Amino acid sequence: MDAPAPGSGEAPEDPFALHNSASAVLDGWSERAQEYLAYRPDEVLGRLAVEFLCDSRDRETVLEAAAACEPARGWSGVLPVLHRSGRRVELGFRARAVIRAGSPRKWFLVVAPAEVLQWETDRSALGGLFRRSPIGLSVHAPDLSILRINRALARFTQLPAAEIWSRRIGDFLIGPDLKTIETRLRRVLETGAP
Repeated sequence: MDAPAPGSGEAPEDPFALHNSASAVLDGWSERAQEYLAYRPDEVLGRLAVEFLCDSRDRETVLEAAAACEPARGWSGVLPVLHRSGRRVELGFRARAVIRAGSPRKWFLVVAPAEVLQWETDRSALGGLFRRSPIGLSVHAPDLSILRINRALARFTQLPAAEIWSRRIGDFLIGPDLKTIETRLRRVLETGAP
């Protein structure tokens, strides 16, 4: 399954995807939220976000995002938000519906700087590459132990992926190939150049 979860923009294998993870809400405002937007908890708790976080120019966009949340029970994307100083900042959102007994539906929000879009794009591209490449691919830790491999490499090793993690490439290669690969991997670690 390579398609995102309906309405969320999240990959199905993402453990934090709306359809995979659980949610709970305690009324609060995190330190990071205060850092991003400069509002203290006493200034925001109990207020409708659209009253103070939404510039009038962005109201329609924000309301469209909120409307998209309802049928899908979640949403992710980037929205402009008002900083306490009055300037607009773009933040990445993951919204998830939370049900409360005797109350209208509430929303649990996780927010990050808008750069999260590049991170998600990179992660999606890497995930697609790992799923589809016929060439063996691996990701290594600084000690050169294996963190991730693709199916092509897993077939070569003839071991389940769970048994490959934390092993070293030397467990599968021999002689000159091993020395060449480990030398190149160490050079990447030392120089940062791919």
